[in-house]
Amino acid sequence: MNKAPVWFNIVAVVALLWNLLGAVAVIMNFMLTPEAIAALPAEQQQMYTDTPIWSSYASLLAVFTGALGCVALLIKKAFASPLFMLSIVGLVVQNIGIFVVVDAIAVLGSSVLIMQGGVFVIAIGLLLLAKMGIKRGWIV
Repeated sequence: MNKAPVWFNIVAVVALLWNLLGAVAVIMNFMLTPEAIAALPAEQQQMYTDTPIWSSYASLLAVFTGALGCVALLIKKAFASPLFMLSIVGLVVQNIGIFVVVDAIAVLGSSVLIMQGGVFVIAIGLLLLAKMGIKRGWIV
């Protein structure tokens, strides 16, 4: 195994923090009380009610496999790559739920598309980073 450059570990730590923030957001979403939902604007209340449960579980899959993939990068394990693939699958399924079934853009505006697009780009970047690490012998 070749020694990974310092930047590889820095990126892995920052990406782990990013995924942990996502995990907190998803968990908080699951923990919203009926009172908290009732305090939202009517359109957002409807969005929460209409969001399919499978989309919410896909969000869990995306953030937790993403976080585990980052841990795998930090401990130099090649199983980071399939974990990041699972994370991307979760993200795609989540996006089907929020953009096709619910139409979050109509409720939240184009900023949700920009945010989800950014999340997708980061997820692809992490998968490519894992593949680069495998190819260069930084992770095994």
